[in-house]
Amino acid sequence: MLFKYGGTALNLDITVTKSLSKLGKHWFIKDNGSIYPVLKLSNDLIGRAAAGMVMSNLRSQADNGYVNVENAVEAALGDLCSVSDVNKMNNSTCSGYKIYDVKIFRPIDYEQQELYLEPAYVRSNFGYQTWLDAVRILPRDSLYCTIARNFCPFIYGEFMEDFVKDY
Repeated sequence: MLFKYGGTALNLDITVTKSLSKLGKHWFIKDNGSIYPVLKLSNDLIGRAAAGMVMSNLRSQADNGYVNVENAVEAALGDLCSVSDVNKMNNSTCSGYKIYDVKIFRPIDYEQQELYLEPAYVRSNFGYQTWLDAVRILPRDSLYCTIARNFCPFIYGEFMEDFVKDY
């Protein structure tokens, strides 16, 4: 799909809170020395070059009995950029591709996920990766509920009342 039409690939647990068009036509996300499998590619020559390399890497992996999207994207970007070290990849070393830090989609790290249960913790960014392990009931005034209410009102209205409680 990305090769033929272009588009954005996101994890299913990311809630987008701002237009992604501001990020540009071709971008990747890096996360502590590796490439995070969230990206945008247009269906022009630059986007198709990256998508084609990712697909080729995935085919090669499948032929060897495994598939790892992160590795396939990282290998493609390593070939497209003038450096192979992800930590050194940036907008100047990856001509035509913008490289952003994972914090624009994940301001709260996995180890700090309890902050989603707090009411006052909010950062301005492009989205939230909203994982919550083993949480069954959410405080109504929590960041998680605020995100769901504001950016997923239908889902919140239909399903969240079973999981929300006033404390």
